[in-house]
Amino acid sequence: MKFRAVIFDLFGTLVDNMSLKEYEDMMDAMAAVLGAPCDRFRRAWTGTVDDRMNGAFPTIEANLLGICLDLGIGPGSGKVSAAAGIRIAVSGGLIKPRPDALETLETIRGRGMKTALITDCTPEVPCHVGRSPFASRFDAMVFSAEVRMKKPDPRIYGIACAKLAVEPAGCLYVGDGGSGELTGAGKLGMTPLRINAQSIEYSLGHKSEAATWPGPTVRSLKEVLEYC
Repeated sequence: MKFRAVIFDLFGTLVDNMSLKEYEDMMDAMAAVLGAPCDRFRRAWTGTVDDRMNGAFPTIEANLLGICLDLGIGPGSGKVSAAAGIRIAVSGGLIKPRPDALETLETIRGRGMKTALITDCTPEVPCHVGRSPFASRFDAMVFSAEVRMKKPDPRIYGIACAKLAVEPAGCLYVGDGGSGELTGAGKLGMTPLRINAQSIEYSLGHKSEAATWPGPTVRSLKEVLEYC
């Protein structure tokens, strides 16, 4: 067996990313509920993305309250909860396995390999994933908002390896190349594999390695099986 474990990214890999239009519509809807100027709210929301993913805000409500304070807005807790609900609904709608995702995970596990998830995500995502079909198909799941660090920090990969009880050299890492994740996995000793399965425009860009990645690339999750 070439690998003992296969570690997957989530957004852009197992599920689709949010499109730019979805992202902008979501921001405008939250701004409207809060009574905030759209342009200022957009800048503030986009400007706090790393804090959301690094666990600086325990909830989306806390993030929105901080933005409102910065913007000098006092919308009341009901409006903050309503605005957070918009975000939570949109992000929850993204946790839909790609057509070949579950079958691929089951095949890998059927071959005797372990599976794990490492995702840069905002604080509501762990609950969404926990209620999804993915929950029973991973031996370990690592969420940036919970461990308070993002890819390509080597520690986040190390957490997954520790949970799996597998050395990095025994792991295949599969991701779309966002946030330098492939290079980060490779530096730790994993074998990185890029997936390029989505053609829509991205809201948060972050496909930082898309144009320059020199390693192997697949177009579907089923193709991952050829590497393991």
